Amino acid sequence: FSELPTVMSGDVPRFYETFDRLLSGAGPEPLEVQWIHKDGSAHWGEIGIAPLEVQRTTTGFQAVVRDITERKKPEEELQMLAAVVRHTSELVNLSTLDGRMVFLNEAGGQMLGIEPDKAGDHFILEVIPDDIIEMVKEGLLPTLMERGTWSGELRYRNLKTGGVTDVDAITFTIKDPQTGKPVL
Repeated sequence: FSELPTVMSGDVPRFYETFDRLLSGAGPEPLEVQWIHKDGSAHWGEIGIAPLEVQRTTTGFQAVVRDITERKKPEEELQMLAAVVRHTSELVNLSTLDGRMVFLNEAGGQMLGIEPDKAGDHFILEVIPDDIIEMVKEGLLPTLMERGTWSGELRYRNLKTGGVTDVDAITFTIKDPQTGKPVL
């Protein structure tokens, strides 16, 4: 380092835990930490710490630090995107190709009367009102599978209250990057 970084204070207890584990005989595990340089830039590092032993007695520790800032950027972006999806006021739902829900955000849970952590117990067609179920089965779903996307006016039924909400919906498939075939 050209300048000594300041490690985030939340990481200090993790250093002590790592040293305690190593002294008790556990093997080395990489430790991810964030530090702030004097210029204010934040960096991520993966630190490998191992005991230095002389005649089977730990006399110190050696550490190897690898800058993983570039690897962490996509992870941080995904976390921010996940927060937006979870907390948007719009319904966001992921369903398998057979219609089983695998994710439902909070707003969607309120609109559909389904607890988000119970989304996997439901199929998307359960929340489609009876008077438009044929349009969904014969229009929306075939178009979605053929083109990979469908948008238009739709209605959802709340399973708890029975109330119906009109929405402008955008549905799309998520494709396997290798095969190009829809997976969700």
